Amino acid sequence: MIEGSEAAFQTIYSRYATKLYSYARKNIPLKEDCEQIVQEVFVSIWARREKLTNVTAVESYLLE
Repeated sequence: MIEGSEAAFQTIYSRYATKLYSYARKNIPLKEDCEQIVQEVFVSIWARREKLTNVTAVESYLLE
């Protein structure tokens, strides 16, 4: 993903979007707000992908 692979990004999204959404729902009551937050997180990750070279545990990075 760091090198711009959309397939790698899609894999990360598919694997972690639901977990991130569930985590957000524990703290945020509105479903739509949680969906928006998850979308913004992944847009941000894609925009900053070249700077994420030190991320080795994606799930921990997303949920901490």
